[in-house]
Amino acid sequence: MDNKNTSRRAFTLVELLVVMVISGILSGLAAIALTGASRAAQESRARSMVDSLNLIMLQIYEIESERVPAYPGVSVSGNTQAMSALLWKRDWVRCVLPDRIAEVSTAPVVVPFSDVGPPVTAIPMSSATRLSRLLRARERIKNTIVNAKSLPAATSYVDLVDGDVTNGEWTIEYQSAECLHLILSSTVVNGKPASDMLRTRDIGDIDEDGMPEILDPWGVPFGFMRWPCGFKLTPQWNVIVESPASTTVRADWADLVAIKNELERDSIDTLLVDPRYLDSESSTPPVNATAEDPFQLTPMIVSAGSDGEFDLFGLDGDSVSLPTISFIRSGWPTEATSPITVAGFAAPANFVDPYLGNLAIGSQLGARGDVNGDGNDQSADNVYPAFGDF
Repeated sequence: MDNKNTSRRAFTLVELLVVMVISGILSGLAAIALTGASRAAQESRARSMVDSLNLIMLQIYEIESERVPAYPGVSVSGNTQAMSALLWKRDWVRCVLPDRIAEVSTAPVVVPFSDVGPPVTAIPMSSATRLSRLLRARERIKNTIVNAKSLPAATSYVDLVDGDVTNGEWTIEYQSAECLHLILSSTVVNGKPASDMLRTRDIGDIDEDGMPEILDPWGVPFGFMRWPCGFKLTPQWNVIVESPASTTVRADWADLVAIKNELERDSIDTLLVDPRYLDSESSTPPVNATAEDPFQLTPMIVSAGSDGEFDLFGLDGDSVSLPTISFIRSGWPTEATSPITVAGFAAPANFVDPYLGNLAIGSQLGARGDVNGDGNDQSADNVYPAFGDF
């Protein structure tokens, strides 16, 4: 009798298997729920970080873009003074808010300052202040890499950006996130360092080049674009059929005009003296004047999202084969479709062009598409700022 009762209290193999299956199902459901909650938490934190970083950067951009140059003590026309101020301001912003190594390595542009009436005189506007800011940034970069990699103290900044990876090179892979960290850690906003909002886990050195990056909740460096011109114009406009070298007015430019009509004017160019406002469709070759007009560009910081892929042209990702983007152009300006002469300057001036007007839109900073060439446009899941016209 006792043996019989003992036998009845034991579990059969089938019962054990059923319990194991049920436990597995419940564990799987719990894991899925936890994974979903974790993903939702990461996305929520990413959006919060993106919005906070962008608000701080917009404050910094507004402060820097409102600075004015010291004019030489000569009599010049108001138009010439306004044009020189525009060139100076754009170069100032480029120098103090770099988003790539080239911006820190390139010297300030010498802005001409001349009168419209003969005899024309060219007086370079001093670049000493901009150069001073750049030199301080370069010294910080040098010290950061030297200390992180235990390099000789005599190592020069040039050695760290000359492309030779054997001497402690600052690599280009996550350069925009590194420039972002450089800006925030050296800027005071509202009476305190801008970097105070960051926690220890928000900072890393993924490429181990000695330069810290600001990381999103997935551990991927953020992307920072000072002038995301291409982002503003794609993918709404068909960039495949657009050609900056076209000698005729293109029908699809009407779409570009519609997009630009929804964007505000460039806040740096308050007097609208950029020559592109002055071009004409009656010129030879003909152009669409409105389609070439400048528009408001403000910095943008973006997370690549859970897939770690930006698919935004010129932005850092998992590839070191990044395109070279230079905002400095020679000769003011020489658009293929619209040569423009600026009265008052003795010779064509080098200038900083936030709009990269000599490039097709698909090759402008931030243009969306299958940039990494894997057959998919993965820019849709990026975490963008929740405010503004992004």
